[in-house]
Amino acid sequence: MSGLINIQYELKKDPEGYRSEFNTQLRRFSSILELLSEHPISDWHDFQTLVSFLCHCVTYYAETELVDLNVVHKTDITFAYDFLSFMRSSFVSVPAKTRVKLTQSLFNLRTKNQLSCFDVYSLLLDMITIPDKNLGNVIRSFITKDIKHIITQFPSERYRHLIQKVLVSRITDETPDSGRLALQTIIRLYMLKHWTGQDSVRIISDAALLTSKKLVVPALAFFLDDANPNIEEWDEEEENQSDRLYNLQQEVTKGLGLGGLKRANKEKKLERARKKLKKMVNEKGASEDFLAIEMLSNADEFATQLMRNIKRFKFNIKLMIFSVVSKISTAHQTFIAAFHSTILRYLRPKQEDVTVLLSYASSAVHQLTPPDVVQELLKAIQVRFVTEVHGDEIMVVGLNAIRFICEKCPHGCSQDILEDLVAYRRYKKSSGVAQAAKSLIQLFRDVMPEVLPQKLRGDRLLTGSKAVGGFGTEAVDDKYQYLEFLEESIMNKEEKEIWTERKRIISGEPLKIQATDENNPQDDEEDEEFDSDFDLEEWLAESDEEMEEQDDRFLDTDNLFQHYKKKKTKEDMLRLVMEGREDRLTTSQRRALKKGGGTSNVIKDKNKNLLMSRHSRKFRARSKMAHGEKVKLRQRRKRRYFK
Repeated sequence: MSGLINIQYELKKDPEGYRSEFNTQLRRFSSILELLSEHPISDWHDFQTLVSFLCHCVTYYAETELVDLNVVHKTDITFAYDFLSFMRSSFVSVPAKTRVKLTQSLFNLRTKNQLSCFDVYSLLLDMITIPDKNLGNVIRSFITKDIKHIITQFPSERYRHLIQKVLVSRITDETPDSGRLALQTIIRLYMLKHWTGQDSVRIISDAALLTSKKLVVPALAFFLDDANPNIEEWDEEEENQSDRLYNLQQEVTKGLGLGGLKRANKEKKLERARKKLKKMVNEKGASEDFLAIEMLSNADEFATQLMRNIKRFKFNIKLMIFSVVSKISTAHQTFIAAFHSTILRYLRPKQEDVTVLLSYASSAVHQLTPPDVVQELLKAIQVRFVTEVHGDEIMVVGLNAIRFICEKCPHGCSQDILEDLVAYRRYKKSSGVAQAAKSLIQLFRDVMPEVLPQKLRGDRLLTGSKAVGGFGTEAVDDKYQYLEFLEESIMNKEEKEIWTERKRIISGEPLKIQATDENNPQDDEEDEEFDSDFDLEEWLAESDEEMEEQDDRFLDTDNLFQHYKKKKTKEDMLRLVMEGREDRLTTSQRRALKKGGGTSNVIKDKNKNLLMSRHSRKFRARSKMAHGEKVKLRQRRKRRYFK
């Protein structure tokens, strides 16, 4: 072993001088492969060392060329493909530790362009079927890094399609292990912003329609933005980029490493650093992409096919399918009839994860959902949840779900359903039920006050602030109603005059002539005050934050318990008490913090003035004692003191 390592070290300095030694080791490897059927390999460690030596040194003698990602050898050295054929035929019989080492030698040949990526990927996808955790982790990381290297070296779409063709062939064959590895590779490359096109989303959506559970679950989790334990969102390159960005920010803000330069050089270097920092921040912000669900080209067909395949799987996978279809319906404003008819069967108070199902059913409703379908859904929730037969918690959950549905499609709530629901505003058994009913009343006061009874509509001047039109109409957002004033605030004085003159001509108003004093700076001061009172960029940033916070398309299960206060058990109350005592000091700690310590009552009595204590009970009793009793009391005190 040490001999081959020394030869390898010397060979890198003088490849031609050690050509004969390399040919000797190459013939030794060929003889081992020829006698493999008759004499199996006994010393795997020696064979592993030989293969590692040949993989490191073959690049000095074997010249290759890449043609459409295929390797063309210009010499007669066929060690790489001989080793590849050996691994393809014997990887099952090789010991586990040796198999990992030989696989890493195979990676070495691939990185040095001695083997085609298609041949290596096909072998690795076959080797993943072996129940070896270490080997699986090595294969997953290598395939992803190698594809990323190919993408950076050959950014053409043609090469991307060639690699995807190899991975898709394993997915469509529905081989559980190799197909899952191919699917996870595509998902990971999508997460790392390398394959973010519609082709990748289409491949993953096709995998979600297959019958194999190992392929369906990762595909559904991808559309749900779940964190798959086998797929990391960030790799070492992105971590290094964030570190470089942080160091550059420190250099710009603090001016690190600029102490020995002159002032002009300092300013130049800081300016270059600022430009580089701005460029990196812009590139990092530009990498954000749309959601994968929004990139589906055939969302209706995909959701319908998912609902057809829902009978094949267990309940936990059915929940994932319901969630994906609900998000598709909301994102694309589509109506999937099979979803609503199927999920109604599971909306029962005793059903497992019923709050999750209610959130999916509520989130799937949008402005273009047919009112009769919404009415059927509201009627089912009312009959099964909002009844006095059930507990307060179930009633609150049902009322909150109905309110969320009516926020997005109030046309589906009929007057009969609404009259029954608003009657719970005076429900005396639970304040949570009454509050949930009152919130529903307040919603319809703002949206459709005419549906409420006459006495519950409120003040007609205050109601209807968010009134909606007929079914299918969409209210225009008046967030930018003061846009004219914003445009005027960023204009200079001449542009303002042109703007006001144009508005006057369009409206047909007569020209107003006012006497002005050129030397009076009051007009300029007013303009400056008007410009300084309003910051356009700050206002736009605040409006964007408000719009992000108001994205209520999807209902969270915690919002279903909005008006319900759950009774605390003894364990919960004890836990809250112990949490409140975490920062509280003990008695001994409080005494230790006191300066000088405390005094006892005996010492206080000794230090007290005689005139203040002469009228006390002890003093008066002691004065009435006989002389013998006083002597006995002194002796008793002495014995107690000297114990």
